[in-house]
Amino acid sequence: MIDISLTQLQHFVALADTGSFTKGATRVHRSQAAFSRSIAMLEEQVGARLIDRIGHSNELTPFGRIILQHARNVIADIDTLTRTAEEHANGIGGHFRLGLGSTPRAILSVPLLAYVSNHPKNLRITLTSGPTETQLQALRAQQVDALIVEARSVSPTPDLLIEHVADLKTGLLCRPDHPLARRKAFRFRDLLDYPVASTSISDEAARFLVERYGPEAHPDQFISLQCDEVTSLLKVAQTTTAVFMGVIATARDLVRDGKLVRIQTSDISIISKFSIITLRGRTMPASIPVIRTIIDEMLSDGPETAGH
Repeated sequence: MIDISLTQLQHFVALADTGSFTKGATRVHRSQAAFSRSIAMLEEQVGARLIDRIGHSNELTPFGRIILQHARNVIADIDTLTRTAEEHANGIGGHFRLGLGSTPRAILSVPLLAYVSNHPKNLRITLTSGPTETQLQALRAQQVDALIVEARSVSPTPDLLIEHVADLKTGLLCRPDHPLARRKAFRFRDLLDYPVASTSISDEAARFLVERYGPEAHPDQFISLQCDEVTSLLKVAQTTTAVFMGVIATARDLVRDGKLVRIQTSDISIISKFSIITLRGRTMPASIPVIRTIIDEMLSDGPETAGH
């Protein structure tokens, strides 16, 4: 059975590159005698001469040229394998596929993409979105590595590992010149005079609204603009009389820049709970620690997170 070592291939490539046993041995830091034995053992293993030794000249045989190409490929593959293993051990590199719910997408997409764009090309990320049920199917089919979604949208099952990420406050936002922005005392019925823009509302949140404000506060009654694309809803709130109802953190930059304001006394005390969901027992990509750090920072930073 042929038993070729990586060292023999490295020595052979060094000989081919330098054309000299002396220079080849120096390149790989071996004595010339040990280097020559290594080449001889390689020829014995493959059962053919790889080098024609003509006087002081060393030329590859036709078969030697074939072996040389394979040797280069093997060495390159081993280098890649070694680098990949080192990156995994250090928590960098790899391809991370993350599914995002509508609110996490609005908060996390740009920071995650920006982070990867500023780091080595061997770190890749793919972000996807869609209905929670569709994303769960993708997770179970191992088409994504993890999901970040509204916790109440997922029913616990034995195959899912559901880990709490953040509690985020929900509120009402509008343009600075909006009539409701100047109201000191908010009454829910005032909201009914304007279009309300929101993502889908959970059953739990709907029950809370009805219990607190009455039947007219059921989402089916007062939400006239519904979309899973939070950035579109926020744009509408900036350019029309529509009021955005959702997680305040999605508009952190817009509030900071004065493009949207929070309607005073409009804290409707709904806390949106978000979780990261993975398949139980599945090994995560090496990049998960750094990705998770960004997720935790973006979903907990700022005054509009629950508990601040």
